[in-house]
Amino acid sequence: MRARSIGLLLLGQSLLMGGCDASPSASDDRHFEPITGSRDAAPTPVSDWLDDASQAVPERWLVNRLSGRAVPTDDPQVVAIGVRFDRLAPLFEESRRMLANRTLQIHRMLGEAGVREPVVDTLSVFEHASGRRRLGNFGQYGSYYVTLRRQGLNRQEAAQALWKQTPADSGSSGRSR
Repeated sequence: MRARSIGLLLLGQSLLMGGCDASPSASDDRHFEPITGSRDAAPTPVSDWLDDASQAVPERWLVNRLSGRAVPTDDPQVVAIGVRFDRLAPLFEESRRMLANRTLQIHRMLGEAGVREPVVDTLSVFEHASGRRRLGNFGQYGSYYVTLRRQGLNRQEAAQALWKQTPADSGSSGRSR
């Protein structure tokens, strides 16, 4: 009987592990970085990557991930980020899901560089830098923004540098999913 139980346990574990892949969404490394809300709120584990099979609302996923707690869809921060994603999605190659993933990466890189700024403010930089032109890859612009901030530029100076680097037309028509 005990051998059967162990066998079933191993079979179940094999089935679970068989669905794993090397993508960031399969990571078991989960962190909680409360940046808003009460310290008394219990952290809610959220994947570090919003994959394309997820049914999560990207802006809510991002706020949940950053705050370490579950927030409602009508949370003011979720709504504000959703408005920014609505404005940014047509300007970049990425979908709203990828905007959420890249925004999390940018926010973490800024934090590692000692730069603390609200996510909504960071997203506004990209919206204004675009001049309403289609730009291309949001991740590349995000990386450039982080580099500028690491060099000591403040948000406004970094935004101005981004404006100078934006092409009149990226000519790109593809979108990342």
